[in-house]
Amino acid sequence: MNKNEFLNQLQVSLNGKLKASQVEDNIQYYNDYVEEQMRRGRTEKEVMETLGSPRLIARTILDANEAYDRMVTAADSTEPDPAGNENDGVFRARTNVPWLAKFLMAPKWVRSACGIAVLVGVCAVVIFLLKFLFPFLVIMLIALFLKKLFWDWLR
Repeated sequence: MNKNEFLNQLQVSLNGKLKASQVEDNIQYYNDYVEEQMRRGRTEKEVMETLGSPRLIARTILDANEAYDRMVTAADSTEPDPAGNENDGVFRARTNVPWLAKFLMAPKWVRSACGIAVLVGVCAVVIFLLKFLFPFLVIMLIALFLKKLFWDWLR
């Protein structure tokens, strides 16, 4: 498959499922990518083999666009405070926003506290493993030291 066939198949796979401007942006991106790779010395065939199936790429683009639309819709839609305080002007975002997006939108101190908690947990696991493995490590080090002494004595 050459570049033009690839781009045509990608365009056919995306047409009608995305806005025309989004289809054009994606076609332009892959056209620029292929041109850049060819300027770097790769053949068109190599680049096409690296990219793979244009239908699979189109499916990935459509899935990513759908997930993005769901996240934006969930973040934009609001509902009244569940406690029923309608007059205080407080609205809460729906809870179907992915947890990672919620975490990344959390205040810096929350992200820092989570990072510290993870670091403490990792340190605790490492210390536990070292405490458990310490007798074996000492025996191994003594055995290696004695082996080295023995081999040096033989020479």
